[in-house]
Amino acid sequence: MELGVLFKLLMLFVWFCIVALSARKFFQGRASVNWPTTVASVSSSEILEKNDGNGLTFYSPIIKYQYFVNDAVYQGATFTFMGTFGVTRYHAEKYIPMYPSGSKFNVYYNPKSPNISVIIPGVHWGQYLSVAVITLVFFGLARIVEILSLF
Repeated sequence: MELGVLFKLLMLFVWFCIVALSARKFFQGRASVNWPTTVASVSSSEILEKNDGNGLTFYSPIIKYQYFVNDAVYQGATFTFMGTFGVTRYHAEKYIPMYPSGSKFNVYYNPKSPNISVIIPGVHWGQYLSVAVITLVFFGLARIVEILSLF
C-alpha cells in the first residue's frame, strides 16, 4: 500500500478515536440539562496548576462539593463535562469567588447514577469548536500529504 494512503488511514483512525472519546462527554452534557437538581455544599474551592513541560502552564478551578440524594451523601468535583482548563490564571480565578467554601448551590445529578453530577450542565460551544478544529487539522494534514505525494 502507498505511504500516503497509509498515513491518511492512520490520521482517520486517530481522528475517529479522539472524536469517540469526546462523544461520551458530549452525550453526558446533553443529558445533564434534563437532570434533577439538589442543593450542594462547597467543601473546597481552589485553582489547580498544570505545567505541560514546555513552559506553558494551564489553570483550572477545582470546586469540590457534597450533596444528598435519597438520604445518601455524594462527593463531586465536575464543573462542566467539557473540562475547565484555561490558558490563563484569570480564566480560572473568575469561578472561585462564585463558589467559596461553605457556600450552597444547585448541582445537577444523574438520576440513574446519582454519583455523577455537574455544576454547569449542557454542551458548551468549546466542545463543538474543539471537534471542528481537530477535524480541520486532521483532514488538512491528510490533504497536505495528498498534495505532496503528487510531486
